[in-house]
Amino acid sequence: MKSSEIVATRYAQALFDAATEQDCVRSIQEYLAQLASEAVAPYLQPFVRLLLHPSLSWAQKGALVARLCEPIEEIKTRQLLKTFIDLLIRKERMASFKDICDLYPALVERARGVVEGYLTVAYPLDAEIKTRLMNRLAACVGKPIRYVEKEDPSLIGGFVFATRTLLLDASVRTALARLKTHLQQTSVMALPTI
Repeated sequence: MKSSEIVATRYAQALFDAATEQDCVRSIQEYLAQLASEAVAPYLQPFVRLLLHPSLSWAQKGALVARLCEPIEEIKTRQLLKTFIDLLIRKERMASFKDICDLYPALVERARGVVEGYLTVAYPLDAEIKTRLMNRLAACVGKPIRYVEKEDPSLIGGFVFATRTLLLDASVRTALARLKTHLQQTSVMALPTI
């Protein structure tokens, strides 16, 4: 992990912890999502560069941050984000702001107990089948699931679901391999002819 990723992870965790203490995790997540949205993201980097510019005084930077946080209706959310961004500026970590915005939702989901995994299928699944499958997997795991879907035609059929600690392989390829192994290990006696 690069040092910039470590910094972003630490600051995102600090923001999450502070938001948890002040009971505004969701509203922080919503506002950060707005900042990371396609409509706003192109303007975020120039704004960050402006805040990093040495010719701006601390008062000017504070006024810009206050303006950025102005649309936030909830007072504690506005104050927390303003304080957090001020901290990033003082510690010269504002360049990590976009990464922090990207990391925050994963922290929220991890706190909710969401399991992240990979679903590998032989071919694209129908939406209804996928929903039923994910509901069954969530019931097996006992937690909500977020997944990335991949296709691998060599599975022939079925699926493989993998997390950091779990592997569920219900693929036709694996079933055929098990059957082959079983048949090779089983001795077959010839029936007597009559």
